Amino acid sequence: MKNTKIMLATLLIAIGYADFVSAHSQAGTLGRKNSKAAATDQYMVTCSNLNDGTGDPDHLLLHVKDLPPRNPARISIQAQYTDPTGAVIVSQISTDLGRDGDAYFSPNFTLAGGTGPYLMTVTKTKSTVIGREIYLAEFHCQSSDATGDQHTGTDWFMIKNQ
Repeated sequence: MKNTKIMLATLLIAIGYADFVSAHSQAGTLGRKNSKAAATDQYMVTCSNLNDGTGDPDHLLLHVKDLPPRNPARISIQAQYTDPTGAVIVSQISTDLGRDGDAYFSPNFTLAGGTGPYLMTVTKTKSTVIGREIYLAEFHCQSSDATGDQHTGTDWFMIKNQ
């Protein structure tokens, strides 16, 4: 019985670790505890080739989850990429329409821009209730080849914190 518990605990840790290395996540807080105002956080996400056989990045995949406490404000995520000619490519907006703290993320979406920096924006709409919103953004750069989408290099840093 003791060995079964140890094996189960090891399996659960391994599953959690596999999820951790397959995507990147960034938790954040939007707004102020004494305000109903809309707010925006922005991150610079850079996709790169790891030189490990996964290939060059093709796109950024992302989604967001609205975490407790409950607040009627909506949390959304969007990305944009500026190509080498200076043209700006803007993604669709993905909004978490579920309940705060449920197990579901907003719909997945991708923005195909290849290698380089992407501007990722997480927003909170104006609320009817005073308080902060807490979110979890999940994102990762992927190649696109015959073997399917492969995770490539993904680095990020915050550039705006509201």
